[in-house]
Amino acid sequence: MWSSLLIGVILILVFPKIWQYYLMPRSFTWTFTDKQGLPLAYTKSAYYLVDLGVALFAVTLLLDALAMVCRRSVMVRGGVLVITIGVILLNIGVVVGVMGEIGVQIMPVLAAGFGVYNAIYQWARLKRTLMGRGQK
Repeated sequence: MWSSLLIGVILILVFPKIWQYYLMPRSFTWTFTDKQGLPLAYTKSAYYLVDLGVALFAVTLLLDALAMVCRRSVMVRGGVLVITIGVILLNIGVVVGVMGEIGVQIMPVLAAGFGVYNAIYQWARLKRTLMGRGQK
């Protein structure tokens, strides 16, 4: 639980662009350009997709920590597993989608890989929770 919580918070702090864009738009000073050097809105840039994938992965880690606290809740554990799978698929899509424009981005690759690892453990915890309910 603590590792998911800690890594989620670290990712939020180390990759602040998307959080700044949505939570503190006046302090968002990043600029982006297209291949011709013309100004490009952040949300139209490939970097937005990369930041979105990493940000959502950080949120799934925080939700995973919550699911570990809610040990007996099948709804919470199942919901977090579904969200994690969705974020894995999103990060795979980001890797493939931005590869031609800005090359392979390591953070979405890591988010997808660690997401799969996390989903396997979430599934195992969900199964244990379901088996525990069946014994009552």
